Amino acid sequence: MTTDRTVAVLGVLTGVSVLLNGALAFKLLGDEPAKALPPPSQGVAQGTTAGPDKAKEPEPRKAMPQASNVMLSIARLLAGAAQAKSGLPGDKPLTVEETLCRVARNALKDDWLGKRQEIVQGVRKDLADPVEQERNVRANTIKFARILKLEGKDMARLEQRYRGIRLARVQQIRAAIEDEPVNLEAMLDETRGLFTDEDRLIAELFGKDAAATLNAAEREGRVIVLIIIGTLAGIPWEEAVDAASR
Repeated sequence: MTTDRTVAVLGVLTGVSVLLNGALAFKLLGDEPAKALPPPSQGVAQGTTAGPDKAKEPEPRKAMPQASNVMLSIARLLAGAAQAKSGLPGDKPLTVEETLCRVARNALKDDWLGKRQEIVQGVRKDLADPVEQERNVRANTIKFARILKLEGKDMARLEQRYRGIRLARVQQIRAAIEDEPVNLEAMLDETRGLFTDEDRLIAELFGKDAAATLNAAEREGRVIVLIIIGTLAGIPWEEAVDAASR
């Protein structure tokens, strides 16, 4: 991963505020990080063809474990931080920004790893709830329609196609984490697959430019989700986000 790409990934952390640790649940369960409020992702609205301006948007969910104020303060300082160097003897001394970059990465990893079981249990519970999943299909449809300025029949067509694609991936993610030991690498692969499926669907329905617009709007949230799962799976951030960075 290049320095610029690493800086971009770390810069993502500055925008998620107190929902950092909730990003995984929000994205997998149909909601997006704090920058998209409203409406990240109660009520389930099935089959409606109303445009996004007429649809009632879902209420925001409560975040899962919140990141500490110290971690968030560090993360906010990283918007222009350079990639941390190795710090081995003989290397050029680290700058303040590089030191903060390393501290923030390690602090976030430690925080997520400390809440590993709590995060996995929360995802299990919500993915197993069919009403919750239907609500999330609707929430994401509204969000995508807003991003792409879709209305009426286009929005209804998107929701119909998206439902099957998303719920199929949800079943695969459930299978990966339902029993111990959880297969977090498979969860990471299926989550990447869901993001790819979303872009492909939009390209098929509305063209490549629309897919690029969605990808750009969703990229920060996707990267955060992938680095959280990667951390829990023991996979380096650079490797975890590689598919989302191309």
